Amino acid sequence: MRRRNRRWPKRHPRPRPADLSREDLSRLRERAAEFVEGSPLLRGLVECVQAARGRIYLWWFGGGLMARITPLGIRSVGLESHHGGDDYRERRRGLLGRLLRYVEEDVEGVFHGLGAFLSKERGKKAPVLVVPHERYKIPLWVVARPRRWYERGLRPVILEGDKLRGRVLVGFVSGCLSGGIRRACVYARRGGDWGWYPVREKVTESLSMAEAWLEKRKWKGWRW
Repeated sequence: MRRRNRRWPKRHPRPRPADLSREDLSRLRERAAEFVEGSPLLRGLVECVQAARGRIYLWWFGGGLMARITPLGIRSVGLESHHGGDDYRERRRGLLGRLLRYVEEDVEGVFHGLGAFLSKERGKKAPVLVVPHERYKIPLWVVARPRRWYERGLRPVILEGDKLRGRVLVGFVSGCLSGGIRRACVYARRGGDWGWYPVREKVTESLSMAEAWLEKRKWKGWRW
């Protein structure tokens, strides 16, 4: 017998796009693309700014959607984060420039979690998450891969690195290091390309231990 009271997951309301002309939508896309290109952070994360189906989409390097922008009128837009599949969540409404700046400064993992990277660009002390990018030349979009961990309030700590071989072991902690490692990963350059490989906490005593564990799994990262 079919259940009549089946509870489906709550669907988040979505803003509907205003009926803009093709020219107005194109100008909006160009403004968004200019902002991304002018941002020392976003230009390392966003590969493409696309206009489609009345909206603006920010696409990650390596695939995947970071954010969707919906025109609500000539000046106002709505900003949504993407959570896989057809799941979008509205975050803010307002002027395009202000919402793009909100995306750029994200430190919570809603969009990318690397907003603290801008501290160095603005003459402040560089946060620890800048180290994998600057010291080991890991692309920013790879550094940002654990964004769901940033969203949970975890912060990265560099445990060990080998610049010559292209290997970095990073632990993610809540609060200070004394709180213990809650998540961990190895950033590794394999075949000329950098990748992100989650590992179990029990193999974080050394980089060699984490690598040996990944080798046994044929570099298939741990699924948290």
